[in-house]
Amino acid sequence: MSYHHRYKLKDDRFGLMALTLREKAGLTQTNVAIQLGVSERTIRHWEGGTAFPATAHLKQLIELYLHHGAFVSGHERDEAKAFWEQSAQSASHHKPLFEETWFDLLLKQLHARTHDGEPAQTPALSPPPLLLRGADWGEATDVTSFYGRELELATLEQWALSDRCRLVTLLGMGGIGKTTLSIKFAQQVAPYFGFVFWRSLHNAPPFE
Repeated sequence: MSYHHRYKLKDDRFGLMALTLREKAGLTQTNVAIQLGVSERTIRHWEGGTAFPATAHLKQLIELYLHHGAFVSGHERDEAKAFWEQSAQSASHHKPLFEETWFDLLLKQLHARTHDGEPAQTPALSPPPLLLRGADWGEATDVTSFYGRELELATLEQWALSDRCRLVTLLGMGGIGKTTLSIKFAQQVAPYFGFVFWRSLHNAPPFE
């Protein structure tokens, strides 16, 4: 399961924070679900205070909302930390302490996307992530526990969204995670497109 159920008591505090951040980011529940690789039902549970994200998904939420300018400029760390701590408190479930070094890296990446070192107020890329009307992920594997590869993902995003490359090839020896990276990347940029189709060509016939 990708979230922890609470049956005894509904706690709206975390849900309200999650809902507010999503709306500030300008994302729909569908957008967030696709980015995190979960169902819309899961997002509804989180925002309704009846379930709470595990640590991996909580980090993904914070990264997503930071990227989309949901946190107040100059107070990103305080707001992200409060969001993290409220999740642990509302869920009555032990979570690791807020990872300062991880968040430092996120801030560094965010500031690197802006000019003159000024923090971004809104997403640097356009159009805004509100376009997705349908997606078919075929046999794409679950990448919920995907970690790292931030530089590679940022580079692919730059090529696809800013430089508008129409073909990108991932090359490397077998087993290093090319397929997993491609799925994570596709989920990350899906809201910028009207329709997304993910297919493996591993056993596909030749183009002829």
